[in-house]
Amino acid sequence: MRVVINLEGVPLEFTPINSGGKFPFLDSVGSLRIEARAGSVSGFGSGAAPTASFVLDNANNVVSDLIGAPLRALTQIYDDDDVLTFAGLVSSIRFGSTLEVTLEG
Repeated sequence: MRVVINLEGVPLEFTPINSGGKFPFLDSVGSLRIEARAGSVSGFGSGAAPTASFVLDNANNVVSDLIGAPLRALTQIYDDDDVLTFAGLVSSIRFGSTLEVTLEG
């Protein structure tokens, strides 16, 4: 599993904690959320964009100092087989001892 955040054309690759990667701060990746299409009244229940989330370890503010607040940054999530599972833009970040990042497709 890995997450790549593209900051001003520079890809920063975050890998799982203790993985030995250059930026081993990836704590977890949440579920992919997509809109379920079903019969509905016109104009209701449609228009939600797919979303995904992930958490980065931000001990001593290392990650927040590195990436700042990359709202609207193109970000990709790859699975353990290195297959792209989601690509979207950073839509929100919650700062603390971890960074909780939400992407919108």
